[in-house]
Amino acid sequence: MVRQKAGNIINISSIMGLGPFPGAIANAAAKAGVISLTRTSALEWAPYNIRVNAIAPGFIETAIMTKAWNEHPSMMQEDLQYIPLGRMGKPEDIAGAAIFLASPASAYITGETIVVNGGLITTFSPGFARILKEERK
Repeated sequence: MVRQKAGNIINISSIMGLGPFPGAIANAAAKAGVISLTRTSALEWAPYNIRVNAIAPGFIETAIMTKAWNEHPSMMQEDLQYIPLGRMGKPEDIAGAAIFLASPASAYITGETIVVNGGLITTFSPGFARILKEERK
């Protein structure tokens, strides 16, 4: 990319990297690191016309989240109350953000983290917080 003086890198982080997420300290720290890597790389590689951005998904219907919701069905309903769009995200929602970042429509965007979370205004899941508290008893 440096030699060709063009490129586009899209990192995947998480809303866990945007704020405190008790009970998942390693994952939260790693995702925050991805966001910092994104911003720093964007500054370093901008002179080579290489754009670097990240996507921070919220609650997405993946195998891990489905397992958690199956084990704690009330958690999903509780979390849905805090998502203004009223649904969990789908992998296609993340793909849409990636397509935008990979397209010429985002040619003037670098160093940014696009949050794809249905409008969730907190990074800490209320349902997860309740389950975590119960498990610590």
